[in-house]
Amino acid sequence: MNMRNFDALIDKLREDFPGVRFEEAEVWRSGDRVVGFVAGDENGELLLLHELAHIVLRHESYTRDVELVRMEMEAWEEVKSTLAPRYGVEFKAELAESQLDTYREWLDKRSRCPKCNYTGWQVNSAKYQCPLCRDEWRVGNSVARQVYRQKS
Repeated sequence: MNMRNFDALIDKLREDFPGVRFEEAEVWRSGDRVVGFVAGDENGELLLLHELAHIVLRHESYTRDVELVRMEMEAWEEVKSTLAPRYGVEFKAELAESQLDTYREWLDKRSRCPKCNYTGWQVNSAKYQCPLCRDEWRVGNSVARQVYRQKS
């Protein structure tokens, strides 16, 4: 990625989205309308547009883990169909799928019963239950790559 092109993209986005702050950081804070970016990342333009898509689509919160996965899918679709073409950024389907796979794997791990490994259902934002053995487990509220599960 050419840094001049990336800087020009940031300038254009700041012009087109004056209510959004673009900062060099690996974060997206919907409530603050802050889009983080990593300058020099080979996929930086697409990742930046993906985070912006969350704001465009008003993705502010979710109550079920599956909703987060849906929002991630919607954000990548927004990049593919609208933002990438609008800003002349080449869409890379393999990058989007790779990013989505991390959320799919996260959801799969969280929803697996620690007792019998059957897929459970989410009871509330912090708890799952197994329909097979009726075991319950708690999950952390982080979307970090590491999955936290604790027996209820």
